[in-house]
Amino acid sequence: MLKIDDVRFSSSYRESQLRLLALQAKSERLEAEASGEEFTPSERLHKEIPDIIHREHELHHSRAQQHLATLQILEQQKTQRQAELSELRARGDQLSQSYALAKRELDLTAPLVADGAVSEVDILRLKRTVNDLYGELQTTRLGIPKVESRLQEAAQKISEAKQECRYLVKDFGTSQSPKSTRQRDSRYCPDRPALITTPSRTLQQSCSCATPS
Repeated sequence: MLKIDDVRFSSSYRESQLRLLALQAKSERLEAEASGEEFTPSERLHKEIPDIIHREHELHHSRAQQHLATLQILEQQKTQRQAELSELRARGDQLSQSYALAKRELDLTAPLVADGAVSEVDILRLKRTVNDLYGELQTTRLGIPKVESRLQEAAQKISEAKQECRYLVKDFGTSQSPKSTRQRDSRYCPDRPALITTPSRTLQQSCSCATPS
């Protein structure tokens, strides 16, 4: 009976140890994503869980490519908004000058109607031109704050995308990290023998986990 218990609890301990190593691999992969560095797990992880490390490598590469593609799209959107803003400002400056010239021409020409040098039809045309330019100028000026807001939104999205991995690491680290797992289960404590309590007896084993740096 004691021998059967040894086998059963040895198997259970090994399974728990492998789960811990898998969590450690995931934690290291998330930290690599957050820092923008390569995922370089320890030799022990390569030896103990090679298949999981291979999957974590593939996931790291896939997420890096996805993250890069997302950032490129957001950067393109930001560049487009910057171009729109520059275009609106330039158009606003041009319309402002055109309006000022047209208004000046109208002011100088209007008195000539009394002398018969200019017809009222010409004055009406000038007034229409002035009004059209003024309307376009106002529309352009009102559009500038909207594009500025879109530009700020694009910049904010880029910042949020860059922070996304760091939030993932923080959330994972506080809930499922190997460190917190060891704190909840004394079998993973590297500083003292681990206690595995059973209905029939208590087994005391030396923890084989490496001391975290």
